[in-house]
Amino acid sequence: MRCDGLVFIASLFVCGWCVAVEGDGRAEKSDEKEEQVYRLSGSVDGPALSSTWEEWFEELEGAADKKELNAILFDGPGKGGPAVGATVRVVGRDVTREAVADEEGKFSFDELPRGYYKVYAEKVIENERTGKQVVARDESHSIDLNRGDRVVRLGLLKDNFITVRGWVRDTNGKTLAGVKVVGVTAPKYNGPTGETAEEERFIKKRYGQQVVKACSDEEGRFELAGFQGNGLRGILNYLVKANPEKCGYNFFVDILANRTGSAVQVKPKRVPLVSEESLYRARRIIGAANKVAERTGGEVLQEKEELPYLLPMIDGNVIEGVEVVMEVVDEQGN
Repeated sequence: MRCDGLVFIASLFVCGWCVAVEGDGRAEKSDEKEEQVYRLSGSVDGPALSSTWEEWFEELEGAADKKELNAILFDGPGKGGPAVGATVRVVGRDVTREAVADEEGKFSFDELPRGYYKVYAEKVIENERTGKQVVARDESHSIDLNRGDRVVRLGLLKDNFITVRGWVRDTNGKTLAGVKVVGVTAPKYNGPTGETAEEERFIKKRYGQQVVKACSDEEGRFELAGFQGNGLRGILNYLVKANPEKCGYNFFVDILANRTGSAVQVKPKRVPLVSEESLYRARRIIGAANKVAERTGGEVLQEKEELPYLLPMIDGNVIEGVEVVMEVVDEQGN
């Protein structure tokens, strides 16, 4: 409706719809809808303390027989108390937020837009046994926040995420800068992929290859951070059986290097993904098992002197001194 050439605009709310009426009287529905938001909350458990591990080792050593030993191994030392002060991050398509776990290890994120998110926690912790600081981290969890509020429970795993450091040099010992370095975990998972989409996501998350990339600096050094370390079972199998096929998927990391047109890698470098603390714990388990075997007349375990791939130099959860050798070639590849 027009009045003296003026445009008359009115807004009416009818049955929850915003109806805009312009000069000619025609009404249009607004397609704007209120964005749905949800709450993501939960708690973070800290890793088991070194003192808790020592008590567990003593329990292993005191097992009456192999059956009881295996039962104690299966139960494990348990988790620690609340991870007070842990940093919790939630990452979505257009959202990244942080929170700090309180005195009870609890956290919350309010008014998150509906969608899919990754959430994980981490905290710098001092190892009571060695006095070294390590980053305790929980692997990321996929959260579907499309249907309502969610509650999650996170657990920090000490020494579980490993950094690999090294340098690149040529066959004459000269360090090489600007080399693309890629770390790829191996062996690759080749088992069933799951019958449902949910099973497929779980298998990919648990067994999928990890790939980390870097570039060597002016001094030829590189750093590949964020590899998920191995469990004690795989490490035990490697130390005692020295059979890479018995260690499980992604037990190693293959270090691959490339500088297009100027250098080729002489030989891929394969390194076991183990931390200082996990190696110590595996050897303590071997010692406990042997004490039980000596009392009961069982088989004594021996750590192999020669391994297919040497254990690297390890400082905390950092693998140091990985050397990658390349052969320099001319533009024709000679």
